[in-house]
Amino acid sequence: MPEHDRAGFLAGELFEALGDGGADATEALGLAEEAGEPQLLFPCYDGLATLHLDLGDQAEAERYLTLAQDLCARAGLDPDALVLLPFLG
Repeated sequence: MPEHDRAGFLAGELFEALGDGGADATEALGLAEEAGEPQLLFPCYDGLATLHLDLGDQAEAERYLTLAQDLCARAGLDPDALVLLPFLG
């Protein structure tokens, strides 16, 4: 499978896993880490931060938020642009 097709497939898997209430969020994060693509990692970190906020775990939410911010800084990406990715498809 060509790399861009694989990335698209992984993106679909990630958004599906994060959208089911977090039950497969760890699996989604593993897929994103395997791909090593910032555009795939960011939604996982962002989704997990939101999930932990909803669960009342402020410390874990902040940890994932920091990971997302650091990722964007290293990759030279605008976090606001990445938040819109799932809606552009």
